[in-house]
Amino acid sequence: WITFSAAEWISFRAAGSRIQFYVGRTAPLEVIEKRNGQVGFVAAKTYQVLNPSVFDGPCHVSALAEKRATLEAHIREATAGGDRSFFDGEARPHAGLMRRYGLDHRAGDPLLAVDSEIRVGFRGEGASSGTALRERFVDELSQAIDLPGRANSPRKHDTLGILSGGEIALIEVKDERGDVVRAVYQAAAFVYRLNALLAQPSYDLSDVVTGMVAQKVGAGLMPAGTTARLAPSLRLVPIVAAPDARPDWANIWRSQSAKVRQQASNHLNGLRFWRLSPSGEVVDEVMA
Repeated sequence: WITFSAAEWISFRAAGSRIQFYVGRTAPLEVIEKRNGQVGFVAAKTYQVLNPSVFDGPCHVSALAEKRATLEAHIREATAGGDRSFFDGEARPHAGLMRRYGLDHRAGDPLLAVDSEIRVGFRGEGASSGTALRERFVDELSQAIDLPGRANSPRKHDTLGILSGGEIALIEVKDERGDVVRAVYQAAAFVYRLNALLAQPSYDLSDVVTGMVAQKVGAGLMPAGTTARLAPSLRLVPIVAAPDARPDWANIWRSQSAKVRQQASNHLNGLRFWRLSPSGEVVDEVMA
């Protein structure tokens, strides 16, 4: 219900009973489902102060069409005046990847982009027990992949998707000037985190991913009829993706990342390199 004719890097994200409207790597607007057909609007305080009237209370879903111009104006203003790190650099290919292979997914695509900004939680998060558990896990992760400095452990990961063969894609995205070595470390950490999650007896990643795809289709954030076609035996595939106009890009990436690929080899099985277009479309793939 919101369209921007010249903003190919804008994407939507479904999250439970809310829809987050992303521009680049930030969400200047979230629409939250409430009772009795009501919806509310929230965002970080940085965005709320721009247009307080947008966030002054809920409205009925039937009134959304009347608020469209106001909501679009708010998003444009937030984009124009916001922190450019959210909208430039790797934010463009990342958001472009999510839109092209999510909202604009087509049959035969190499990827169905399911979710972005992936963050794994811990039992008791927010309490001292959850904090201690998280800190211990980060130490174990840093040691397992020989991460250069505990502070470099990524808190979130870029994209989780489904490959055409049914594997779970764990994708780290950079821009054309991005640090490929850092991206490979992040990909290894992504695999480590998801494997730790899969080891939990009560956790079923297949159910989670399948449910999220169905949720997005129901919300109109993926094409009608899209389903999560997962392989019977779940397999995680790490991927590093970035635009790169150099003809020998693959050899350059391999050379730059040789050391980390050796150090973290146990968590980089099947690592793939994707060359992206500037707008986030996959134009080439090689095995690392």
